[in-house]
Amino acid sequence: MNNVILNIFDVESEAFQSFNELKNFKQTENTKIAQIALVQNVEGRITVKDFYNFVDSANEEAFKGTLIGALIGIIGGPLGMLFGASLGGLGGLTVGTSIDTAEASLVQYIANKLPPNETAIIALVEEKDEEVINALFSKYKTQIIRWEAERVADDIVAAIKVQENLYHQAQVELKAERKKERTQKVQEFKDRIKKEFATLKSKIKI
Repeated sequence: MNNVILNIFDVESEAFQSFNELKNFKQTENTKIAQIALVQNVEGRITVKDFYNFVDSANEEAFKGTLIGALIGIIGGPLGMLFGASLGGLGGLTVGTSIDTAEASLVQYIANKLPPNETAIIALVEEKDEEVINALFSKYKTQIIRWEAERVADDIVAAIKVQENLYHQAQVELKAERKKERTQKVQEFKDRIKKEFATLKSKIKI
């Protein structure tokens, strides 16, 4: 099963320690890790503190084109903030818990469940046994939540479309506002011209 795993830490230092340990993960036939990212909510915006691409670790730019890179790009943008404001809390999750993705997409969940200063690890994994990954985090105070990678990919594509529509809508509204401002400015010039000629007319001696 290809999964995207979200691991939310109660202690920030443990998140960094766990991330460094994951970078040295030995791939096996049953468990493979493709990408990991350490993220944190900094003043209401999800930011990347560190990342690692097991497939191409030497190319930092390659991360932006990965599934996790695209996910973080969405979460860190205006759409992520919108989801965070609109989605109700989802509590009571523990290590290894899976949630119904019909209830919330990963984009929505991270935006809603990662409050200011909280830290998390997001990973793309192929796993035949979930207990392997669970065991890696068992010594930390964490929540582990899984989504099917294919579903996350669908959500990202849909989110990108929504983001594009929001951008287009903003451009239309901005254009309309500029037109309104221009119309108002033209009217101001007309009123001023009318006033100026009225003033001149009052000064004409008949």
